[in-house]
Amino acid sequence: MTLSDIMDALSFVSVPDLREEQQFELLSIRNQQIIRESSYSSHVIEDNEHLRWIEQLQTDPSLTFYAVLYDEEIVGGVGLRNIDAEKNTAEWSFYVSEGAAGRGIGLGLGIMALDLFFEELCLETVIGEALLANKASVTYHLKLGFREIAQQQHLVQPGNRMDDIAVFSLEKTDWQNSKAAFGI
Repeated sequence: MTLSDIMDALSFVSVPDLREEQQFELLSIRNQQIIRESSYSSHVIEDNEHLRWIEQLQTDPSLTFYAVLYDEEIVGGVGLRNIDAEKNTAEWSFYVSEGAAGRGIGLGLGIMALDLFFEELCLETVIGEALLANKASVTYHLKLGFREIAQQQHLVQPGNRMDDIAVFSLEKTDWQNSKAAFGI
């Protein structure tokens, strides 16, 4: 299957627009151990915490998040936080279910999300972060054209431990060049 075929099968739906059972399906993916282990907060997210987050998505203009569907099946999520409308910047986060990993869906998700963020949401800069121990995420950011701009430590919960992270930046103008490398 080609990257173009994968992207044709992908779609995004704003989390507040999902049916309730779909919202909880997204939560079950977010709570998969492999995803929790690569996040700053590795605790199991309870239903009430998830519902508060969805309410916040509806009222906080600095946040947006989408369920990622592949052939109409929820396979992950992607979104922005700390959206700064004056500077046209935001920080992105994403995850793909364990069952969808390694099938090219993550790459398609990244390409489509960055197009959405730069073209439709008019961002100029997208910031990303990855635990340095998460080599797949570091490689993923670099493959999409992000530049590593810093390394620092971040508090990871639970356990109150400090882990090394890489901070990445991608400018809209650089994204156009990176995207061309995928033949899209």
